[in-house]
Amino acid sequence: MVERDLACLLRSHRRISDEQKADIVAMQISRIRKHQIMDIMEMQYGGYDKVGFTTRDLYNFYDHNKVETVAAGGAQTVFSNLTECRRRDPNFFFDYKTDEKGHLKGPLWCDSQCRLDYAAFGDVVIFDSTYKMKWYNLPLDPFVGVNHHGSTILFACGIISQEIIESYVWILSTFSEAMVQKHPVSVITDGDLAMQRAIGLVWPNSSHRLCIWNIEQNIVHNLHDDGVKDDFRYFLYECGSIEEIERKWLEFLDKHNVIDKESWLYQMYERREIWCAAYYAYKCYLGPRSN
Repeated sequence: MVERDLACLLRSHRRISDEQKADIVAMQISRIRKHQIMDIMEMQYGGYDKVGFTTRDLYNFYDHNKVETVAAGGAQTVFSNLTECRRRDPNFFFDYKTDEKGHLKGPLWCDSQCRLDYAAFGDVVIFDSTYKMKWYNLPLDPFVGVNHHGSTILFACGIISQEIIESYVWILSTFSEAMVQKHPVSVITDGDLAMQRAIGLVWPNSSHRLCIWNIEQNIVHNLHDDGVKDDFRYFLYECGSIEEIERKWLEFLDKHNVIDKESWLYQMYERREIWCAAYYAYKCYLGPRSN
């Protein structure tokens, strides 16, 4: 009951064959863009209606297949580049993690200058996982600090395939190995819970603080009353005594009727020791409060 040239849009009539999948993967590894792959398929089969699948089907397969592509093509490129870096720089460090099938799950690398900088300025580490790699959508995790001029310096870079505790434990442990087991005095992160727990396991004696910039973004997103925002920011910036802050917290919860334990405000209250300014008045952060 559907015109022949429209039947290709029906879900029951759409399928990517094994031969087509192999062609798509080959073009994907060659860095041909998705819309270009569809154009090539149309030319090869003589029209959009004769390809057998839609552009959306191609995009879904492309995204589903990205991990296998890293394992098949991108991983070897990574190894080749890092091996060449180590040949040129004897103190260049890199290590990697694979899954049970041998697929690359994440590398970490740093050169000799990064390691020297960490030895001198590694008391405070800013660890951020909010960056995504364009091609594979994998989190890029830079370890950053500041030098004696207040300038940003890079200690190491890593990539992980999943933002889970096991991945963060691996990348933090590998970073410590690269830096001869020198643990930072203080760490600033974006507040990821898995990352927070991993830091407690690998660097149990390091002071951990949440990034103020990320908290400000969450304030805008979660709070819609200017009075509540102003009262909440008091805890973010004011450095009173712990006793005074705890008393004001109880007043804040009562004033704004914060009783829902699933709410963002209550969860931030439960985690107050890793972001309230009063808890960091006498701890070493050398100025930075944000990633």
